[in-house]
Amino acid sequence: MTASVASHPEGDRTITAPQAVLSTPARLLIAAWGIFLGLLPLPLASNRPLFWCINAVVAGCFVAAVALLRPAPTRFDGLIRTGLALSALLATALLGWMLVQALMPLALGSPLADPIWAAAAEALGEPLTARITAAPWQTLLAALRFATAAAVFWVTLRLATHPGGAAALLRWLMWASAAYALYGLVLNLMGSSTILWFEKWAYRDSLTATFVNRNAAAAYFGIGLLAALAEAICAVRRRSATSLAYLLLLLVPLAILANAIVLTGSRSGAAATALAAGVGLLLLVSVRRAPVLIVPLLAVMLVGLALATLHVSGAHLMARIEADGGSGQSRLWLYRTVAEMIAARPLTGIGAGTFQLVFPAWREPGQEMFLIWAQAHNIYLELAVELGLPAAAAMLLLVMLLMLMCARALRRSESDWHVALFALTSWLLLAVQGLVDFALQYQAITLTAAAALAMGIVSAAKPASEPARPRQSR
Repeated sequence: MTASVASHPEGDRTITAPQAVLSTPARLLIAAWGIFLGLLPLPLASNRPLFWCINAVVAGCFVAAVALLRPAPTRFDGLIRTGLALSALLATALLGWMLVQALMPLALGSPLADPIWAAAAEALGEPLTARITAAPWQTLLAALRFATAAAVFWVTLRLATHPGGAAALLRWLMWASAAYALYGLVLNLMGSSTILWFEKWAYRDSLTATFVNRNAAAAYFGIGLLAALAEAICAVRRRSATSLAYLLLLLVPLAILANAIVLTGSRSGAAATALAAGVGLLLLVSVRRAPVLIVPLLAVMLVGLALATLHVSGAHLMARIEADGGSGQSRLWLYRTVAEMIAARPLTGIGAGTFQLVFPAWREPGQEMFLIWAQAHNIYLELAVELGLPAAAAMLLLVMLLMLMCARALRRSESDWHVALFALTSWLLLAVQGLVDFALQYQAITLTAAAALAMGIVSAAKPASEPARPRQSR
């Protein structure tokens, strides 16, 4: 078969490689894994403890199945192997810290213990064994969710190394997200205010499909749009009649996803998606040295799509942009309060997954009592308040390390570098939106994003039989 490669940043060229054959077990597992990833948003974005447990069991079964599967004969360069080893150590340390928060017994007077234990012991009139966290069960659930994300990353990493695995999963995520967006558009056109068979209890004027929160829905549709953009880039650079027909076909999911994002009314989701798409085009120029005509062509296509979408579906989003409704002042008060919580317990945190339970105790009398803050509306602050500053820094270091490996894959990959581009832009979307929202706290998005990172890193893998190519001087 022919594959487009970029062994040198100056441009792409075409080489001939032998056609690799997927074994039947590998083919079946990749298909089943794609179905699992595609179904994640269906049960209310997997944002309920029951679905957390179901996803953990399913991911564990895939871990066992993939462990029995013969690994693909591929290899990574030394830097990516080192990065994966460091990532595994960081992930293990973070999971261990969550378990320590939940399970380590402490005396009531210990400075590490949450003050709620002493208050509870006094109220009950009997001694209690304290913990770092205020709610051990919630922290254990948070540890389960983190372990599930790690399992999804590992399974995707193993399956995507098989020939065509990463590209197949990317296409599956694109079409799955487009299907959810289409479902939301149909409900919107019908004037329905339901989620599946439930009547909506929030965001009744916004398109959310199977999500409850419009910002999370916009983030998921944004990830799908970036997957479609990566596919479009791949089609454009092939420059064949077949790829041109596929490019025209890709206008369908692009249009569906763009309209869905706008109709969610999510300002942060729309802005973060636009920024991520723009950065993706810049990466084509700066890293991949794309041919001169590709970037303008894609830019015109995206700008035209954006203008058409805003013209057709943008009334709700524009109304929300114009109206603030006092939310800015509320967020500033929230961030100040969260900063005080971090200062009170900077090293140990309040316990993973406990923000919603602990935050009401920090309200001042008569202040914002009409609002219920289940999240800090900033993933970085919430990480710091729940895990403590050292563990939060380790979590951010873990994500940055994985993104750096994706960046290396984008530069060095020979055939599937558009998958690495998708992974980087998806996480840029989530990182930017995370400054004011909390889409990553929805497990459907967390697991999809974990799979995207693994797919991006795998795009740098080479067949084990291929000899190492010496670096060319520039």
